[in-house]
Amino acid sequence: MIESHKEVAHDVRMTNRRMVEVTGVQAVDRFDRELFVLKTPRGMLHIQGESLRIKNLVLEKGFLAVEGEMHSIAYVESKTGSMKSTGGRSLKQTVYRWFT
Repeated sequence: MIESHKEVAHDVRMTNRRMVEVTGVQAVDRFDRELFVLKTPRGMLHIQGESLRIKNLVLEKGFLAVEGEMHSIAYVESKTGSMKSTGGRSLKQTVYRWFT
């Protein structure tokens, strides 16, 4: 039997460091005014900033829009490859970041 793995579309778009739109969101692991942690097809995505809030969330379509002052966006994976926090173990951050 041949299994077909359909690639899930995933994009991140930032506008003027005041809004981030993410497609391909599979789950929102946690969020508060300073950090959003999202599960995406490419790994766990962390959005850090100040006064962050949900502008729009449609999990059925995998869409999230966050407003606030953006400080960084990073994909984060543990050394074990797990999607969960590894407690005291170090985390490797990959792909891209924006800092103030």
